[in-house]
Amino acid sequence: QKAELEVAALFGLLLVEPLHGIEPPPLHEGGRYLLVIDALDEAEYDLKNDLLKLIAREFDKLPPWLGVLVTSRPEVHIKEMLKKLQPTELDAEKHAKECDEDVRVYLDKVLRDVVPATELASAVATVARKAQRVFLYLHYLRNRIEEQGTLDVDVLPEGLAEEYVMKFERLFPKGLPEEGKERRVLQAIVAAAIPPCLSKDNPELPLMSGVAYKECKRVVSELSQLFPVRDDERVHVFHKSVTDWLTGSPPYDDRDEDSPFFVDRAAGQQMVAKACAEAPRSGYANRWALHHCAEAADWGAFACLATDLGYLEARFAAGSGATLGLELGRARGAACAAQVAPFGRFVISCMHILMHEPTAVSQLACQQPKDCAVFKVWEAQTSPGRCVLWHNKPEAEDPCLLTIQCNASVQGFGQIDGDRFVVGAGKNVQVRDGRNGELIEAFESDTDVISVAVNTAHFCAGYANGTIKVWDSG
Repeated sequence: QKAELEVAALFGLLLVEPLHGIEPPPLHEGGRYLLVIDALDEAEYDLKNDLLKLIAREFDKLPPWLGVLVTSRPEVHIKEMLKKLQPTELDAEKHAKECDEDVRVYLDKVLRDVVPATELASAVATVARKAQRVFLYLHYLRNRIEEQGTLDVDVLPEGLAEEYVMKFERLFPKGLPEEGKERRVLQAIVAAAIPPCLSKDNPELPLMSGVAYKECKRVVSELSQLFPVRDDERVHVFHKSVTDWLTGSPPYDDRDEDSPFFVDRAAGQQMVAKACAEAPRSGYANRWALHHCAEAADWGAFACLATDLGYLEARFAAGSGATLGLELGRARGAACAAQVAPFGRFVISCMHILMHEPTAVSQLACQQPKDCAVFKVWEAQTSPGRCVLWHNKPEAEDPCLLTIQCNASVQGFGQIDGDRFVVGAGKNVQVRDGRNGELIEAFESDTDVISVAVNTAHFCAGYANGTIKVWDSG
């Protein structure tokens, strides 16, 4: 919550304020500046895309003479988030003619020094067909020219998929062994929720894959062109198309387990889930064990974690307890749903305390009614010498599912949908996650909010100075 506000404040300090403070360019002379953001769809980290949120919420504050060009795959959630900015969409398929011309212009320059002038037009046409309008293919082409100094266009791979086949054939001429170390490392990388760390002090990838640290280092070194280790000592994916191709995800969903170098993401999830469930109270496993158990549909292991008070306490102690309510909710509809549900209610109802006092899990559990599943688990997991009898504990579970602390007098409240609430408190209108109370967005004013109203399309707030503000609830 604090971090999100700090990002918005930094955006204002570093971009909005300085840009509004400079002389606008002469628009009548075509003087408009352009801010380019490449590969927005790959900016996801920790299963969130904070850059996407920032663009959607804050970029309308930039001066009108600044244009913003964003490149991304046409993913539905990205288009939904950005629609309120009313962007002009330049779809590659709808602008195929212009894209093809861009490719030809680029190739004319790149191939000029390695192809005879009499063959240049033919070579440009051949490579353009093979590239299929994918500039990453052209990036690899340029690298090939720089490394070899020559080029035979007839032996170039047909599209990006064949490019990856050729790369992996060079790395593993005998293929990937079914139970080999290379396959296990790749399965862990494609299953990982965040880029896994590969250092002696934090050997996440070895723990996830079951491959010794030195062997992990060797495999990752061989794969470094496609899976580079950056300054943070984490193994990153050079481009999302690499893992999409390996796992047979769109647009490579014609690949399956019989395809060359296929890596089964589901098998990777099962492997990582097992590794995390065996040591779930620290590091990567602490944060992501529930996620991987759910992804692997290992609901038995999921239930064991969800009902382990020590694990829940470790999550809050590590600072990742805010998402527990959402994660436990993933058990809805699963075989363990009834077993997990009381712990989901317990976590959400006590969230406002546990976020500040993570060690209070056990204390709060023993205050639950004696017939409550959470109390029974506390009783079973606590040594007899530590049991405390609470004479005035409630006889029934508290029906309150969520407590939200707003730090100001609440003047209005409304529900946008099942997962979001709007709260007017003090000088702020806040959009809160209805599953854990976490702040999603805040709209600050210089005067007090006195009312809030919500419908399916909009929410609005009335202020003490006689103004009303309306926002799109999408």
